[in-house]
Amino acid sequence: MRVCYGKQRDEYVHTLVMEGMLGRPLKPWEQVEHADGDGTNNRWTNLVLTTDELHPALTRERLRREREIALDSGPDNEVDSQTNG
Repeated sequence: MRVCYGKQRDEYVHTLVMEGMLGRPLKPWEQVEHADGDGTNNRWTNLVLTTDELHPALTRERLRREREIALDSGPDNEVDSQTNG
């Protein structure tokens, strides 16, 4: 979600929340990552301050964890009644 301050400033809510937590504007190389990957979850407890350099690695790690969780809860982990019965 974006918040518009006229022509001077157009920011994402998660950026404004992080800047409020820090008490300063973000540095040009800083980025804010949503820890749970949900771009609508702008709670301060869900925001992580990172850098341009580290941001892609954090995103890849979050996506890897999400895939592992999806695979762990998939049909391959269900007990097969014919082989255990």
